[in-house]
Amino acid sequence: MGFVSTNSITQGEQVAPLWRPLLDRFHVNIHFAHRTFTWESEARGKAHVHVVIVGFAAFPGGSKKIYDYEDEAQPTVSIATNINPYLVDGSNVTIANRSTPLCDVPEIGIGNKPIDGGYYLFTPEQKSEFLAKESGAAKFFRRWIGSEEFINGIERWFLWLGDAEPNELRALPEVMNRVELVAKYRRGEVPAKGKPDTERNKTRNELTQKLAATPTRLHVENMPSSEFLVIPEVSSETRPYIPIGFSSPTRRFAAIS
Repeated sequence: MGFVSTNSITQGEQVAPLWRPLLDRFHVNIHFAHRTFTWESEARGKAHVHVVIVGFAAFPGGSKKIYDYEDEAQPTVSIATNINPYLVDGSNVTIANRSTPLCDVPEIGIGNKPIDGGYYLFTPEQKSEFLAKESGAAKFFRRWIGSEEFINGIERWFLWLGDAEPNELRALPEVMNRVELVAKYRRGEVPAKGKPDTERNKTRNELTQKLAATPTRLHVENMPSSEFLVIPEVSSETRPYIPIGFSSPTRRFAAIS
């Protein structure tokens, strides 16, 4: 049989759960494969879908062919000894998901998830204005790095109060005002910073409402205590590499995926 599919079945997480049973249980052999090309629909708006064509059978077959579409016109054809589920000439290896590292190294984890409505986040200008009013808050600011900030070099700061003593906070009225805004945001009394004051923008689930009891803490906290990698959760398929950074907590970074 042969079929057309989005190219996701030959990439990433989908390969192992789809193709491993076909290989092991039914002894499938891929006889030909058209690697990724653009399928243009006839619908208004000309939607583009990236697809593959895979032909396979439950017997070995003869010469196997891989079709490549580098210029989206005529494909180049190569003869393969074996076409694996990633549509390359190679053995039938599939890479499955796993929740632990292959060797003795630290696990990759999520960064920080504040659920603060943006009230703890500052641009450099906003940070300067805030410190002009409350210079004592300077030690609580950490550099905030998300995918957008890391990839595009955007500077943003976060008011991290997790280690602050209650008496320190009480001496900083501007900081306490932010703490109260975060509590109100989590309770659903105010919208996120910059959002219209509508009921829709103030709807909170039960978990978020419970977090209002601890407004100086984040929903997920993962502040690094040693050197760490910054791995953006969102990047671009057009990059020839995955952008990854290397940093140290001495530079006061608070990382988030």
